[in-house]
Amino acid sequence: MGQSVVNVMEMTGAFGAISNEGVWNRPHAISRILDTSICRDRNDLKTCKIIYSFDQDREANKRVLEKNIAQTMTNMLRGVVTSGTGRGAAIGFGEAGKTGTTDKNVDLWYIGYIPSRRMVTGVWLGNDNNSPTSGSSAQAAQLWGSYMGRVVK
Repeated sequence: MGQSVVNVMEMTGAFGAISNEGVWNRPHAISRILDTSICRDRNDLKTCKIIYSFDQDREANKRVLEKNIAQTMTNMLRGVVTSGTGRGAAIGFGEAGKTGTTDKNVDLWYIGYIPSRRMVTGVWLGNDNNSPTSGSSAQAAQLWGSYMGRVVK
């Protein structure tokens, strides 16, 4: 699918934009930080003071693809799971994704997402010294399916 070097975080972020109907967000771990000492109702976190919210980030929610293009891509990437090299990723939640293998099996990838859950996860298998690894990207897809199956069920 590509010709330049990208890392699993960059690739996962790109697939996140496809999953999010063409809206890209910088990959991040923390979405929101609340000050629970300042709440109108301590039993309702929605009433607490927001210290940080990713939604307020200037880099958040950038449209990078037209919605209909992202939806078409998702439909195509569902085919990878239903009848392609990503069959091991099938968990029954409308997931979509893509396997990938670099020259000489140095990197084995599967990047997958579940649009209805707003979740995207990338799996990379390889050696830190860039030596070839045995196996195939189908194994990365199977690992993704095992992991995400536990996350969503």
